[in-house]
Amino acid sequence: MSLQLLKFLLNYTTYTKYSDSIKTVYKDNKELNILFTYLDKLHDKYKKDLTVDEYSLFVLTNCLEKDKPVLTELLSALSSIDTDSVVLDDVLTEVDHRQQAYELALASLEVSEGRKEFSDLLVLARQVSEQDITNRNTAEDQFVS
Repeated sequence: MSLQLLKFLLNYTTYTKYSDSIKTVYKDNKELNILFTYLDKLHDKYKKDLTVDEYSLFVLTNCLEKDKPVLTELLSALSSIDTDSVVLDDVLTEVDHRQQAYELALASLEVSEGRKEFSDLLVLARQVSEQDITNRNTAEDQFVS
């Protein structure tokens, strides 16, 4: 599933919306973390949708020689994945919600231990709520279009 998410993130709009939340999915897998790091670099530099060929070329010309065999295999598998799935968008939304809940939980802990003010927690909760409303409106606009 992680490789499917990576292919979905070749789309720049999807990447900008979910990249911060998705980083937690890749952090424990060395090879996927390498691929995600290269995706970060490409999107930061070009700010556009990427093809699998563009992405593969960049990864394989920049990666360490010792990582090439595994990355070549992963990129080959990536090219055969179908990303036209509503399920993937739902998964990305769920991962995003979990990340937001985690951030709220950390902030709540800091408030309960006296390291932050309660108003800081309220500000974060408002930001999360506003982001969720914006994401829902964007999704509805895409559905209507």
